[in-house]
Amino acid sequence: KVIETDERVCTRPGCIARAQRLDELQSENEPLRAQLKTIEAKCAAAKNKVALTENANAMVEEKNDELRAQIDETQLAIQTAEAEASRGDSQNQVLRNQLAQIQKEIEKLKAQTDEKAKAMQNLKDKATQEVI
Repeated sequence: KVIETDERVCTRPGCIARAQRLDELQSENEPLRAQLKTIEAKCAAAKNKVALTENANAMVEEKNDELRAQIDETQLAIQTAEAEASRGDSQNQVLRNQLAQIQKEIEKLKAQTDEKAKAMQNLKDKATQEVI
């Protein structure tokens, strides 16, 4: 192949050899350039994937933060409910104790009433026997 420069053709043997070597190198470089374009495209695709992954991770982290906040609120509500239940249990125990005390008094009063009723019955029976 002959190289034309400024409308002149270099016909010297060194020029021709250099031109041929340049053509060979350019021919050898063509597949490398194609590979480079492929690699650049893959790099761009990888960068896009990384960006998409980072965006997805950011969204997931945001959602996780929201869920953590909900969990914290729920745990606080559970603790509050447990504290209220504990207070309720304590109040119920106080009321049970009072009820037990009142029931003892009722039993005592029933026993006294039964005793007085028997005594009255005995007096009636004695009075009836004395009248007869």
